[in-house]
Amino acid sequence: MNGQICVAVFADEAGFEAEKTVWRTICPKSKVVNGELHMKIHMQPGKYGLSVLDDENENRKMDYKLFGIPREGFGFSNYYQKPLRKPVFDDFSFVVEKNVTMQITIMMRYL
Repeated sequence: MNGQICVAVFADEAGFEAEKTVWRTICPKSKVVNGELHMKIHMQPGKYGLSVLDDENENRKMDYKLFGIPREGFGFSNYYQKPLRKPVFDDFSFVVEKNVTMQITIMMRYL
């Protein structure tokens, strides 16, 4: 498997639009087992949105084909991107409550 997995957490629409994260990490694809990557993220209570990029060429950004179609896989927290439009923060946001463990599922999309 070539590349790496980039995970980013955003706190609001402005941060998502500006690609200003509140937390991010990069994992080698060797951590993906049977098509799944599991990780623990400790967050303060609040509203967040999570995005994942299958960064195949390890340049830490989404690459595009003609007409702005993503070249690499991507996904968002509890949201499967159906139409070919960039989601807004509220599409994939979730609320973290104090002392509550959550499980967030990301379904990757490849075009």
